[in-house]
Amino acid sequence: MPASSATVPAEALQVLQRFLDAGQRHDESAMKACLSRRTLETGQFDNSGPQGVRFEMGEGQMEGDGALIPLKLIPLDAPADAPPAMVMPCVMLTEDGQWKLDLPATMERMMGGGIEAAMEQAATVISTAMEGVGQALAEGFGEMSVGGSTASTPAEQSWDDAPLQSQAEELLPMAEMTLLPKLQEMLTGAVGSPVVAQAAIVELLAQLGSDERDTLVNWFEGGLFAAWGELFTQVASQVPLKGRLRALRIEAANYSDDRFVALDGSDLVYRMWLNHTSGYYSDAGLAELLPGVLAGLPETIDVETAGHRLLATDQESPSLDVYRAYSVPRFMRRISTLLGRHINLDVNWDDGDPALTARQLSRWGLNRVHGAIALACQDASRRQAVRDDLAMIRFVLGFDVTKRYAHYQAGTLEIGLNHYAGEKGCFYEHELAGVLAGQPIAYEG
Repeated sequence: MPASSATVPAEALQVLQRFLDAGQRHDESAMKACLSRRTLETGQFDNSGPQGVRFEMGEGQMEGDGALIPLKLIPLDAPADAPPAMVMPCVMLTEDGQWKLDLPATMERMMGGGIEAAMEQAATVISTAMEGVGQALAEGFGEMSVGGSTASTPAEQSWDDAPLQSQAEELLPMAEMTLLPKLQEMLTGAVGSPVVAQAAIVELLAQLGSDERDTLVNWFEGGLFAAWGELFTQVASQVPLKGRLRALRIEAANYSDDRFVALDGSDLVYRMWLNHTSGYYSDAGLAELLPGVLAGLPETIDVETAGHRLLATDQESPSLDVYRAYSVPRFMRRISTLLGRHINLDVNWDDGDPALTARQLSRWGLNRVHGAIALACQDASRRQAVRDDLAMIRFVLGFDVTKRYAHYQAGTLEIGLNHYAGEKGCFYEHELAGVLAGQPIAYEG
């Protein structure tokens, strides 16, 4: 539920503070008096209190009838300007007219993968930063019942060893491509290193019901892409491209809603639908999109993708398991490296058709977040702000294009996407960079 601008009642803040103070005293009775019935029903909570950490309570926000209060955990021996070891988005709710802390909901908001991932994270990350409370939470949730099933401790979310190069299981066959020599020369000159320019002319002509190959190539090189040399020169003045961009691939989209510009390894892919101007972008539109898209390029060329692709067509059914096994860890490692800290991930993977989820997230998921963060990091002050605060990326996948949203609060970047309808229910990198800068995007409907 989206947050509101209403002020969090003082009573909610006081209950959270009483819980923390009781934890310092190891006063189990006083701690339990601050907890929700759902928390107490686990029967596992004890009076372990925090050790070696101080708390800073941030400005809370109302969410429906409840409240969300960010709580920063800062080691006592950390420098004054050090970022928090963890940010807990404490979920407060009312029961019988009294404010209570709901720890299961707090853990679900804080940790990637929902409550099951929270088991393991509480036992490792939190217990390291705040030994007593971390152990209490880990024990309290270790065997709790969630939705009728017993949660167990899964493997830790760790991105440090994720391969940065694409893997064989991800590679898809390339369509027949035609070189565009004039466009290739323009891009190479603008970027300062060799860039291949090619198009799936046969598939693009099939959209038009035509076999006029030369006519289409001439339109591309002499008309539609004539300004791309200047366009890429401008982008290269903002984002380093030399030695990072391998190729431009122009491919066929199924319909105008399926158009997009995205990275595919070290290639820039432009999916188009030529039957109407709504199926491709104007030069002005591309000037807005491309800096954020290209900011997400790998630092070095991904040689494994040469002659192959990672992005499925509109007719293919990609594997969600493959996406989760390779693409997700790769992007999370890049994001964590950019920010110099571990970042968690939370996605409602099981909602919707797996193939459609894989297709949509490979186009509009972590690749866009990575590019948005990389774009934000071009500015030193914004880079430091994101590095200090961002702790969690959350995707909420839905089925209504009017319900897309994005906000950034309590260290969590939460993005509500539509599963199926292309860019209309999703976000480009520059939009998410704006969200990171404090410009949330609310529901359209």
